[in-house]
Amino acid sequence: MNFKCSIMALCTHILSPVLGVVILIVAGGCNENVGVSDEIEREHPDMKKAMVLEDQGDLRAARNVYESILDRDPTLARAHLALAFLLDKTGDDHVGSIYHFRRYLALRPDTEKKAMIESHIRSETLNVVGSVFTNQASVLVRMGEVERENKALKTRVSNLQAQMAQLRAALAAVRAKYGVSTKP
Repeated sequence: MNFKCSIMALCTHILSPVLGVVILIVAGGCNENVGVSDEIEREHPDMKKAMVLEDQGDLRAARNVYESILDRDPTLARAHLALAFLLDKTGDDHVGSIYHFRRYLALRPDTEKKAMIESHIRSETLNVVGSVFTNQASVLVRMGEVERENKALKTRVSNLQAQMAQLRAALAAVRAKYGVSTKP
């Protein structure tokens, strides 16, 4: 980290995050702006709350806080990244994880984390593809089961229809033998 970036990082931690952003914009020219911006966003009170919840293992609550942050300000790149990692960790929403990783990269295209995030995107994409094929395989298995059940039911219906025809014939014979009319 060069001297200029060190001073800027120090200012953003000492001064308010808003003033830190202004300093970043005015100073410009620092390759570590992405890292400093991430640090500023990590200091957001709701981000801190979500991170504490995540550390405590309350992943559902953490997810809700991250989503609430992004509802209010979808430009908070660090919230996208944190939510993407949370969704990746829980495996609840692979597509959502990919979306938030991509949003982070769109908001921070020069991040030093780009290769690592792209790797996560590829991994999550494979998870989506795998779940689609797994779902398709289970659907095909179930379709086979349903087809076998359907065939068995058709055979049963056919057998019952044959039995019913035999019983009708026997009933008609009994009625004829005893002279019982089927008409009222």
